[in-house]
Amino acid sequence: MRRRSNKDKGQNKSEKDQVRTGFCTRRLSPCFVLSALSFVLGLCFGSVWTTDGTDSLLQQLDDIEFENVSIHGQGTVTLAPALVAKGLNDAAAVWQTTVDRGGNVYVATGNQGRLYRIRPPSLVPRRSSPELVFDSGTGEVLALTSDASGTVYFGTTPDAEVYRIRPGGKPELLCSTDESYVFSLLAAPPSTSTSASIYAATGGHGKLLRIAPDGSATEVFTAPQAHLTTLTWLVPGKELLVGTSPDGIVYRLSFAAGAAKPDVSVLYDTPLNEVKAVATDTAGRVYIGANAGDDTDDSVHAGVYMIDRFGVRRWFWPAPDSMVFSLACVPSSTSSLLVATGNKGMVYELDTLGRLSVRYRLKETQALCLTPLSSGLRLGTGNPGKLYEAGSSYADSGFITSAPHDCANPALFGTLSYRANVPAGTGLTFETRSGNSEKPDSTWSQWSIAAPDITSPSRRFIQWRCRMRTTFPNLTPGLQRVDIYFRSANLAPVIKKLDIAQPTLEDAIKGTNKPSRQITWEASDPDGDSLSFELFFRGAAEKSWQKVGREVNDNRYDLDTRALPDGWYELRLVTTDAPTEPVGAVLTAEQVSRPFLVDNTAPTVAGLKAGAPDPKTGVCRVSFSAQDALSPIAAARVSVNAGDWLTLEPQDHIFDSGSERFSADVRLPSSVLGLSSFVVSVWVADAQGNVAAARTTVRAR
Repeated sequence: MRRRSNKDKGQNKSEKDQVRTGFCTRRLSPCFVLSALSFVLGLCFGSVWTTDGTDSLLQQLDDIEFENVSIHGQGTVTLAPALVAKGLNDAAAVWQTTVDRGGNVYVATGNQGRLYRIRPPSLVPRRSSPELVFDSGTGEVLALTSDASGTVYFGTTPDAEVYRIRPGGKPELLCSTDESYVFSLLAAPPSTSTSASIYAATGGHGKLLRIAPDGSATEVFTAPQAHLTTLTWLVPGKELLVGTSPDGIVYRLSFAAGAAKPDVSVLYDTPLNEVKAVATDTAGRVYIGANAGDDTDDSVHAGVYMIDRFGVRRWFWPAPDSMVFSLACVPSSTSSLLVATGNKGMVYELDTLGRLSVRYRLKETQALCLTPLSSGLRLGTGNPGKLYEAGSSYADSGFITSAPHDCANPALFGTLSYRANVPAGTGLTFETRSGNSEKPDSTWSQWSIAAPDITSPSRRFIQWRCRMRTTFPNLTPGLQRVDIYFRSANLAPVIKKLDIAQPTLEDAIKGTNKPSRQITWEASDPDGDSLSFELFFRGAAEKSWQKVGREVNDNRYDLDTRALPDGWYELRLVTTDAPTEPVGAVLTAEQVSRPFLVDNTAPTVAGLKAGAPDPKTGVCRVSFSAQDALSPIAAARVSVNAGDWLTLEPQDHIFDSGSERFSADVRLPSSVLGLSSFVVSVWVADAQGNVAAARTTVRAR
């Protein structure tokens, strides 16, 4: 029994202090380990199902369950940064958040058009509920921002009104835009001549407005599209990015000192219908979150484009979800982008090359807004509307559950081993369950601890769950790999086809005898086991099989029929999974061929006669018979004085037996006429390509 190396097990002795691995105590001795989820090959005594974060979990997000864990692109599962709910319980959606100079958090919600304020803990003696500061009674507050002075601005929909809350003040109407929607608000940078103004992206007529402190609105830009959906500074005060719907275009507005209007150009035209969010980082990368419309290719519903500042598309990431709602560059880093999506409540993380990680899966169906903080993140959701904050501390516990694995047949389960980084004060616990239905239901077994022996009963499907925990908020375990060893019922090989090449009629007519016959077959094993083959033959009247004299190492064999007496034979192919399966578990399959003929003996020609030619016509009559003991006669020809061969047909006009008679009038060539004698030659071939010839001398009259 060959033992796997420590490297195969996923254990590296040099990492002893950082890696803990559950090892097999009851060995099933696989020959090798796989590196992709749900890909199982035949092994020496069993199989192993391997799950790793990169190739497995990220490709099966719809089939796995997890809570309070993050799945990183480099292949590690950790506890996620802890989410702390902020006590908002009566909203359908949290669309935006911002903070004023005093540390008060403002929350824009729907569908009752409300704005809430959450006081910082330093200003309230104990935790209190969010304070309602504005209630329109209906609609949405989609747009929310604040400026350097601490003034908060928000826009209502469908009234399309912009309100202002000065420090220490109450909401006051700043501007009625006369549009239908206010989708986004953005404050001008404090260093610009318009520092006290804000920009409003409106819907209905595609207008970008600059709203002054006195409430007057100036039309800065009007797009051909109906809605301006999002605003982001590429260069603060100088270059503004504006997203649109429909058409999914991102415009770049360049502001020059003293110019009445900005210079407008298209940064990027997406093939999708709506630009929902735009984010930029300090390196000048532009990230565009776009969604499909009714007239867009259904194969891509949503995704993120990364564009450089020159408009060159570097990559596109297709979102597994139906909508992208918000984008945010990770604070203090230019190498990561967070993507809030729906309707699966997922928050993804992309690096600068578009490689995927999963930051959160929420209980709510929609992740609507992301607000970066100096040391964390503020996150708003929809259906229902909740507000969370995350810092640098990890959740104290979480779990991840694999997709069920199909073992093809009821399997005997061995052990579960894993590779993980488990610092002191953290821990991992594994459980398994099994069942005979593809989707777990009430017929499945209960979860049971795998430590490392798997106690789940023998069933066709198996699933594992890992529970993570930590007692230190700055530490988390990191799971990298899980191996489940099992042995399912061995299935016999299958022979799909067994053929032996036969001489063709074309070869027979040419008199081409091919004594070497190629035997080919197709065989497979349902378990993927390696197969070996044996080939046998016997004559039609024989009862015992004889093994061919050479080893069979491929799915073909060249049989030299000259080593066999003439007659009818059968072949028997036997295949076995012995190269893979242990003694006692080996299964075989066999198939017998159709009878085939071995005939390497030439036919005979008898009774060849050729009469004297008619002096007037130059025609002589040639007659003979041909016989073959096993094969039908297939062709006959005649030649005079080694001239051209002339094809003959039998007297009954059909080649259908091993005995045929021929009689034909042969016109002599002009070169023969006048000679005192000439030679008549005949040639016959049987259906196996064996040939015979005869000749006779004819004297002229």
